[in-house]
Amino acid sequence: MEKAEDFRIVFVSIDGSPKQRQIARHLIEKKLAACVSIFPNIESIYEWEGKIENSNESIMMIKTHESKLEAIENEIKLLHNYETPEIISININESSFNYMNWMKEILKI
Repeated sequence: MEKAEDFRIVFVSIDGSPKQRQIARHLIEKKLAACVSIFPNIESIYEWEGKIENSNESIMMIKTHESKLEAIENEIKLLHNYETPEIISININESSFNYMNWMKEILKI
């Protein structure tokens, strides 16, 4: 494993509509993400406008570089169908050398 401090995973929740694939493809085409994995059928329970809500959602796991975070956030806000989309970024501490090099190549870093 290699140190990968400059790489991030961005989690975005979204309803089960085709919008998730549209956003994923858009991020890949713009070289903002190396890969987007979609985890379907996640149940989210949260408070919204004073009520407890249950939603069937998907989670998008976006693999990227820190230099792309602001652009990713802007694109998600533009394309997402939620008023307040969940956008959470976490550091990737370590990664396999080959995977990290592949991400660098794809993201043009």
